[in-house]
Amino acid sequence: MMKEKCLCGNQIQMQFKDELGRVIDRLVTIKNVPIYYCTDCEEGYMTGPDCLQFADRVREAVELGVEELEFEREKGMEFDQVALNNFTHCKK
Repeated sequence: MMKEKCLCGNQIQMQFKDELGRVIDRLVTIKNVPIYYCTDCEEGYMTGPDCLQFADRVREAVELGVEELEFEREKGMEFDQVALNNFTHCKK
């Protein structure tokens, strides 16, 4: 089961958001990214595997020359923790 607490100790909720990613000077939008969001401290977090998948989708969008791609979570993968890193800092 997903632990639903932010680092600040308050509840977080999963939301699906469109997020920008960048490779060098190319910006792309990845649609419907699962983000665990805390309304108190206004921080958003991803699971570690989702963060890696986001980075892969950004790279794929740049390689394909498109401005938008849908986020695709790996099938059958469930996680029991939210990554401690802020999603804007995830790198692969």
